[in-house]
Amino acid sequence: MFCWGVCTIGLGGTQSYASVTVVRFLLGMFEAAQLMTVPPYAVAYVVTVTVAYSADHFNARALHSAILSTIGAAGFLASAVLPEDAYAHRYGCLIVAASGSFACIPPLLGWLSSNMHTTASAGLAIALNVSFGAPGQIVGVWIYKADEKKRGYPTGHWTNAGLLFFVAVGCLGLREYYRWVNRKGKRSEINEREFRY
Repeated sequence: MFCWGVCTIGLGGTQSYASVTVVRFLLGMFEAAQLMTVPPYAVAYVVTVTVAYSADHFNARALHSAILSTIGAAGFLASAVLPEDAYAHRYGCLIVAASGSFACIPPLLGWLSSNMHTTASAGLAIALNVSFGAPGQIVGVWIYKADEKKRGYPTGHWTNAGLLFFVAVGCLGLREYYRWVNRKGKRSEINEREFRY
């Protein structure tokens, strides 16, 4: 559940990053700036649906979340090291960051619900997950500081990259832990339900 909360901090940052970068990129043309927020979300939508299907199909939710959060982190990392006036490149990084940040969440929810042993616990766990994630979006808005505009908002980009790398490491760590628990259960011949990863 903690991975979910950390991941939504990246999501909140992605959303505020989209507004800040695109409006600055277009230098005040409001109508065009509004239209330029559509492609990152459209690409992220397609990637998210594709990844959600693939993660369920191959029953590899941890790997999908880890890979996509790493891709999102790479988008933020690249944006953090780019010069502040590299608007077109930053816009490309926005698309990569939004795609990775959004697409790593559905496998996390699927992973959580598939590892709950009753429907009541699955419903409660998902509700807690969503409620723990909401404050992350509030935090995401504050990491893009107005006084860092001329430097290209490094705090926001580095924070999101770090948190998404943390999600990737957390997913891989939990995957290995679940594999270990499953192997241990098979050795002791306990008829418990296996964890999925």
